[in-house]
Amino acid sequence: MTTLAHFYIARLVLENETPLSIGANGNDGVFDLRLVRDANGLPAIPATSIAGVLRSLCGNDKDQLFGFQNSKEGQSSAVQISWAHITDSHGKYVHGLETDVHKLTNDPLLKLAYDTISTPIFRDRVSISHKGVAKNTGKFDRSILPAGFRFVCEISLWSDKEHDERWHKLLSLLQHPMFRLGGNTRSGLGKMKLHQVFSRSYNLTTADDRTAFSQLSRRMDDINGLNNALNALQTHEHGLVTATLTLIPEGFWRIGGGNISHKKADDKEADMLPKTEVRVVWEGSKPLIQQNKQEALLIPATSIKGALSHRIAFHDNCLNARWAEDVLTENEDEANNSLVQQIFGYAKDSKNTNAPSGQIGHVIIDDVYLIHHDFSIQMHNCIDRFTGGVREHMLFSEELAWKSQQPIKISITFDKHKLAELNQTQKTAILRALNDLCEGRLALGAGSNKGHGFMKGTCEWTDKGAWISGDKV
Repeated sequence: MTTLAHFYIARLVLENETPLSIGANGNDGVFDLRLVRDANGLPAIPATSIAGVLRSLCGNDKDQLFGFQNSKEGQSSAVQISWAHITDSHGKYVHGLETDVHKLTNDPLLKLAYDTISTPIFRDRVSISHKGVAKNTGKFDRSILPAGFRFVCEISLWSDKEHDERWHKLLSLLQHPMFRLGGNTRSGLGKMKLHQVFSRSYNLTTADDRTAFSQLSRRMDDINGLNNALNALQTHEHGLVTATLTLIPEGFWRIGGGNISHKKADDKEADMLPKTEVRVVWEGSKPLIQQNKQEALLIPATSIKGALSHRIAFHDNCLNARWAEDVLTENEDEANNSLVQQIFGYAKDSKNTNAPSGQIGHVIIDDVYLIHHDFSIQMHNCIDRFTGGVREHMLFSEELAWKSQQPIKISITFDKHKLAELNQTQKTAILRALNDLCEGRLALGAGSNKGHGFMKGTCEWTDKGAWISGDKV
């Protein structure tokens, strides 16, 4: 009988570099999705969320590490993972049930997280058809936890080996580019950064290791006797290739949906404001909460993804001589394009029982935060064609960002293994869409019909463009 005498343990600090949206069951009557919370009402990461992502990244070792059930055969998981709990401004988490709410709201980080119960922070989502309007049932929202929060959790493994390579591989997966948690991970959310990892293995057949293990407290932020393993983690080939776009706006631009004005006005703020979002930025061990006037401009990955999906469908149809009168019917648009579905995925048609199940996208686009200071207000009105005057209720204003003091860097990551069946014509459609964005032929955000949102820049590939051009590597 195998003796599992070696106990591996690691205590981690994870930081969500982009907003986190791990949903609880159902909605709250206002927003379509509620965040998972612990007993204290603070947002938390369930162990199953972490385990599920790690299992999917493990490859051939997933059954040995995480167990399996196949009819009458099965095996329990050798890996144990705790819930990840949010930390305060000093790196400590609330241990156990806290009955005094004031202790949760005295710390600025915990207060920001706790207040999302009464005043949720959310992302609006809308799917645009080829006619430029929202699709039927294509408008929804997701509650989010802003970027920059840190979580502590614990991972452990029972083994019969003193040096188990599976353990080192498991920890290295925490730095995998596809290690993203929660919902909408293909739309910019859930990007996690491994900030700290302290690890150790105990041989529980020896008295010294048993004593050392007994001195380790249950608190997950206690690292007494553990070793810093962050720099020792291995990196593995992950089959991903990334295109980095470096863009400079040519003029005005605006990603809509904001509620904070950055431009001082004499009478009132503009009717339409650029999108900003609160986030936490760390300077060493000190967290700074950027909110209200300090909030950075946000370019959501969904804005980039939506523009690219339309343009990729356009180029794919052109390259394959599929013209509008042949492919566009009342219920068809770019979402029915097979290339768009291969790249960005698609949802199952719930009204059609014979429809195939949905598919996750194989492209990851990151949200972009931009510190910007140059804004302008533009007035708009609509003239009555008969009287020559302004139509009633048709005078409004919008606040626009003017160019940019720093380049806008957009990261677009493709999974080469999942997209191995793409032919060169399809890759050419992708490349042309990216070139349109870099050469000022494709706009981002609102007002493209007024000349807003056009940019110019460059596109650099991590493999020097070998995959997208079809060169052998």
